[in-house]
Amino acid sequence: MEANMADNGKELVTRYLEEAWNQGNVDVVDELFTPELAARLKPLIGAFRAGFPDWHCVIDDFVIEGDKVVNRWTGKATHTGNFFGIPPTGKPVTVEGITIHQIADGRITADWSQSDQLALMQQLGVAPGPQG
Repeated sequence: MEANMADNGKELVTRYLEEAWNQGNVDVVDELFTPELAARLKPLIGAFRAGFPDWHCVIDDFVIEGDKVVNRWTGKATHTGNFFGIPPTGKPVTVEGITIHQIADGRITADWSQSDQLALMQQLGVAPGPQG
């Protein structure tokens, strides 16, 4: 990816995280993603933010290679709403993850994300923590 395309990809991903995840403006996803991907992501973001309305994510690292923009991120929030059937606990959580976004024609065309869901469930008290 040439420098300008890399900057555009980085800008798309930063805007997505800031506006959709941090501010809860899920409609921006329609602008930044392909329609198929937007249709899949909007309900997920909405459901997550219902459980964690104060969610705030920061990008810890970017790696750009070809048409892929990879970011390592950390998010923090307080569990004050229903989260996929888990009633509010009031507990603070910290989640780390890595997301790969594929960029084409000024839009995000694919994404793959891995986050530490076990740590999240342990922080909420719904999964056992490490023994020791």
